Amino acid sequence: MDVDKRFDQYFVETDSHILQRTAFSKNLCNDIWRFVAHLFFTKTLNGEPSTWEAKVSAWREEYRALKREKIVSRPVEVDGDPLSRKQDTTWGVYWKNEETLNQIRLDLNRFHNNVPEYQGDGYIRQDLEELLLLYTHINEVVGYRQGFNEVIHAFLWMRYQAIAQAKSIDYSGKHAYFFTDDIMDIRADTFAIFKTLMIHLTLFYVTEEEITQQSPALDASTSLKRFEKSTLNRYIFATQDIINERLPSLREHLINMDIEPYYMVSWIRLLLLRQFTNVNDALLVWDVLFAFDCNPMTLLQFVIVEMIVAIKNDLIKMDYAHCMQKLMKYNSIPGIMTVLDQALVHACPDQFTVKRKAPPTPVVVNPKTPQVAPQKKGILNSMRGLFSSKQEKQGVTERDLTLLINTLHVAVEEDNIEIKHEKIQKCIAYLNKLKNEAL
Repeated sequence: MDVDKRFDQYFVETDSHILQRTAFSKNLCNDIWRFVAHLFFTKTLNGEPSTWEAKVSAWREEYRALKREKIVSRPVEVDGDPLSRKQDTTWGVYWKNEETLNQIRLDLNRFHNNVPEYQGDGYIRQDLEELLLLYTHINEVVGYRQGFNEVIHAFLWMRYQAIAQAKSIDYSGKHAYFFTDDIMDIRADTFAIFKTLMIHLTLFYVTEEEITQQSPALDASTSLKRFEKSTLNRYIFATQDIINERLPSLREHLINMDIEPYYMVSWIRLLLLRQFTNVNDALLVWDVLFAFDCNPMTLLQFVIVEMIVAIKNDLIKMDYAHCMQKLMKYNSIPGIMTVLDQALVHACPDQFTVKRKAPPTPVVVNPKTPQVAPQKKGILNSMRGLFSSKQEKQGVTERDLTLLINTLHVAVEEDNIEIKHEKIQKCIAYLNKLKNEAL
């Protein structure tokens, strides 16, 4: 499909759900419009698409102006007092920047430290230092926090990916302004979307003490007055409550292991970026999170729950050390798409349905007799041995056995341990009844 035509289909045409469906079906990951889609999902870009070029130009100019004002070279000795820390002096701004950069570099030195572009004078390293430093100037109360580098890098990575895709097809259409490779444009676009995301995410980085001692300098959009103490803690324990309800056997195991749900801190603050060794898997999750709601925290809770459900059988078999290792370094799983599908189902059951594989069509021998799946036939044949040759005369039929096997199979696949136990007990009781009738 023509690139500009796909832009119109995503952002201009009346069916606004085409882009959302593309993200939910995991087809946005290789799309040239992926970064623009995230600008749209986060509402960094809104309104009529015909106005977007002007909006992009405006925030690019604002970024350049902010850099000119806040990033200063080391002044010469005659320019004021070199020991001054006053923010209305050139020396004061310089020393504040150096102090902040030292904090930022502690994280950047460990971030992809084996990749040249991320270290020293590497272009990604320079991008991240400037972006993170400037963000501390527009949110002075929060400043820089550990993990900001990973979050902003995800958007920067998407922006560079968009440039590479545009160049690969030699795109020069009417929306080419999204793919300029000017370094200031790249940073400005990344800065714009990061600012928007932090409206929702900042509250998960602040401590209880900072909430108590909040400053009026906070922008109204990130005001902490709307929230009780520790938004992060409330979010963690609300998520854990859902897990406990869904997986009571795992709950008991983690309690016995004395494992608290604080492993979720990095999951939440970094929007699962560290939980996947493959950045493509992490950003696949981001596509769905942001397509569902401009605030990614809305769906994140459900994704976390389904991620735990996906590894519950492994966790139950593990000791404390291995449980913590699995939870802290989740890594990619083959079923990440299933995890996302299930999260959408639980978050919005009216809109999404569980996707199940259609069972094979059985060969009908007797329409009144339920059929047995091939994997159950071995069990069925074994159970026939429990009955005498008189079973048909005593009323124990093939239908009875087949219904029993199907009921037992459903019981074994049940996640809730209490329901599973109850169903299996009913099967045992029914089995004994059939056996007694046959003897």
